[in-house]
Amino acid sequence: MEKRSLWRSGNLFSVMTIALVLFSSHAGGGFATGNQANTYFISLGWTGILSAVLSMALLTLMLKEAIIMYNSRGLKSYKELFETLYRPFDKLKILFELFYYIMVVMVIATTISGTASALNEYFSLQYGFTVVLVGIIILCFTIFGAGFLRTVGSFMGIAILISSLLIYAIGSYMGDGIFNVVSLDFSVNGFSKLPQAIVNGFVYAGFQCVQLPAMISCSGILKNKKEVSLSMKISFIINSLSLGLSVAMLLSWQRVYSAIEGGSTLPTLTATQAMGFKWMTIVYAVLLVLC
Repeated sequence: MEKRSLWRSGNLFSVMTIALVLFSSHAGGGFATGNQANTYFISLGWTGILSAVLSMALLTLMLKEAIIMYNSRGLKSYKELFETLYRPFDKLKILFELFYYIMVVMVIATTISGTASALNEYFSLQYGFTVVLVGIIILCFTIFGAGFLRTVGSFMGIAILISSLLIYAIGSYMGDGIFNVVSLDFSVNGFSKLPQAIVNGFVYAGFQCVQLPAMISCSGILKNKKEVSLSMKISFIINSLSLGLSVAMLLSWQRVYSAIEGGSTLPTLTATQAMGFKWMTIVYAVLLVLC
């Protein structure tokens, strides 16, 4: 009965909105450029795909519990959340403050740099100008608050999801071919890289925890634990699928982009250009700017 009422009430829209906000936020500071996927997962071979899925399981489970605590206790900021979480050792929240501000600077810098590089590559715009332009856009997102972020994030999330899955699925079967790469890597390394894959899954999830303050500020539209749980399950599926496929595609093209000077800066772009489909390069350019 409770499950049916969720569908009837129209709250499924809220559930999907939050799932897509997390997806689009993760795409921007995560897998869109391919740089993070290349850093954390590609060296692991076939276990890199497992590591990517593990990281998304950890991230969405953490966010689920954080959102439930935040909403159920009527908390007003992420600072209050961490005071509650660490009680009676309230001052431990300072550790998260330090982590948060460092990671925000890193994620925003990565996002601005990736977008500026893409705009410079496609439209020959001056790098310094595009850095300022993207910085202003991010500032506007910040000024207009959570409601604006939910609305724009959900629509961008749909566009990013469709285009990224299309590119990654096609790209995985080109290049060296994902099945050939996985088969060769397994025959050489077997399960030897699995321990490091588990470690990298935790590290990547920890890096993506920077999404927490933004996610809890948007999550007030989720009315109960069931909606929060469903939203995070959906987000786990779409994030795991996209991140896993991006790793699969980069594994297929690693030999190509690693041989090109600067190819590892935007490896997905390098791989997309190497595929030879002009329409795909254009779609990816739009995708990267959205991310």
